[in-house]
Amino acid sequence: MRHVVFLLEEKRFSLPLSTVKEVFPMPSSVSRVPRGPKVVEGIVNLRGKVVTLINLQMLLGLKDKRLTSHTVLLLDRTRGAVGLMVNQVEGIQEVTEPERPIHSLNAEDIEQAVAEAFNQLA
Repeated sequence: MRHVVFLLEEKRFSLPLSTVKEVFPMPSSVSRVPRGPKVVEGIVNLRGKVVTLINLQMLLGLKDKRLTSHTVLLLDRTRGAVGLMVNQVEGIQEVTEPERPIHSLNAEDIEQAVAEAFNQLA
């Protein structure tokens, strides 16, 4: 299966290519979300579409700090646009299970974690 391979805190991760709609540079202007979950860095306008930026490093529990992101992976979703902030995208490659040192993620688990972060605010 083809995956988008990216770096996060010097570790290699991947998401299935079918779940990534687009890769774009980190925007210079990010609007903060008042009282939003810690994992939400803010929102951006991408060609007229509002995208919620998620600090994937914090979501995965790697580090509890601001990510110095250079790239955003836009997930292909039907309910609102979500961008995952990553350090760098290495490219697209075939990933077989289990292949190390690549940590495979799936979009459903990420969406569930984001939903749980928002639910903690309620």
